[in-house]
Amino acid sequence: MLKTIKKDDFTLRERNNMNLEGDWEWYQQFAGIEQSSNYYTNHIFSTIINENPLVQRIVELGTYTGSMAIALGLEGIRKGIEVQTFNIKEETTAETQRILNKLDVIRNIFDIFEQENIAKIKTLFDKPVYLLCDNGNKRAEFQLFVQHLKPGSVVSVHDYGVEFMPEDAQAHRALLTPFHEEQWQNHNVQLASWVVK
Repeated sequence: MLKTIKKDDFTLRERNNMNLEGDWEWYQQFAGIEQSSNYYTNHIFSTIINENPLVQRIVELGTYTGSMAIALGLEGIRKGIEVQTFNIKEETTAETQRILNKLDVIRNIFDIFEQENIAKIKTLFDKPVYLLCDNGNKRAEFQLFVQHLKPGSVVSVHDYGVEFMPEDAQAHRALLTPFHEEQWQNHNVQLASWVVK
């Protein structure tokens, strides 16, 4: 006789590993701020930082509500590395700004595609970084900046399979090694990552 398995029969870690939960919901809150992702994204951030010790700076393109910037800010504090986030306009609340300031996350409000700003961002790639592309044009961000990353850097693109397709990374495949590709769609995380060779 087969026994019906219920999620309460397992610890959270076992449920996650067995994928009994299926897709995790987006737009939950993290630190009181609505996420435009899900909690599994934060796990991926920790994995990237833990398994890539050469990373010496975190650069996020696309702050939006600031929930990912907060998660990345915590990783920055944990590892003692700088975190910078970029957005074309201020979309974070005063409360979020206060949290980001406490975490020493450097907020930049400008269009990342303007020539002078492209040059400013490129100066951040003087050492291995973790670059998260999550702005309004992920394909263009990736194409523009990935070629300037130092070996040992990691680049991730959010909304993989929705706003950024596999073929969007094709031109740079020789520079990149997929990082935990099996997790790119796990729990509906939609976050693809590569290590720069």
